Amino acid sequence: MKQNNFAWLLVALLLLLVALPVLETLFGWRGPIMRAVPYSLVLITGVWSLRMTRKWFHTVVALAVVGVALEVLNVANQNIAFTYLALSSFLLFLLLCTFLVLRQVLTGTEVDLNRIAGAFCAYLMLGFIWSIAYMTLFAMDPGSFHGLPQTADDLRLLDLQYFSFVTMTTLGYGDVSPVSDAARALAAVEAVIGQFYLAVLVAALVGAYVANTHGGRQRGD
Repeated sequence: MKQNNFAWLLVALLLLLVALPVLETLFGWRGPIMRAVPYSLVLITGVWSLRMTRKWFHTVVALAVVGVALEVLNVANQNIAFTYLALSSFLLFLLLCTFLVLRQVLTGTEVDLNRIAGAFCAYLMLGFIWSIAYMTLFAMDPGSFHGLPQTADDLRLLDLQYFSFVTMTTLGYGDVSPVSDAARALAAVEAVIGQFYLAVLVAALVGAYVANTHGGRQRGD
């Protein structure tokens, strides 16, 4: 595993989480292209730091390019089919990125800060994966969520991204809430996975890192 490679990916994911709200607030940038381009550019930049095999990197880039192209076609033609295809492409894109990160995090025996950062990267990407899933559901049935306009003309990226992370951390503010059975099922699964991930995987890695560090200091003494 490349030393500190996950630090760059973590920065990229945090930028993705913060940049979109800032761009909309300051410049009013929103819509399909603003949904596609940041997801593609920021995550590809971060995933590049993983130094994956050429085959996997080409697959990631291909999925991102297809997603952006479909978003452009959606803007030009206003065809809901392109919306569904673009969302599917970005969902696959994020799933592959998460798989590649977890494959590195879960292999090997040495636990260091870089590996813990990788675990948090995967956690953040799970939140983005569910936000894409919520957008897909919202495009199919805008009435699936309370607190959002009953139209799928704008897929409410920031609202559903916010809802995803609030659900995953079980904060549950209630300003946006699931209404349909499908939305409730997705939210329930996300909440369970989010809590399990932090309580088991991240806690185990942090515990192992503390134990290794403490053991190393005792051997040094």
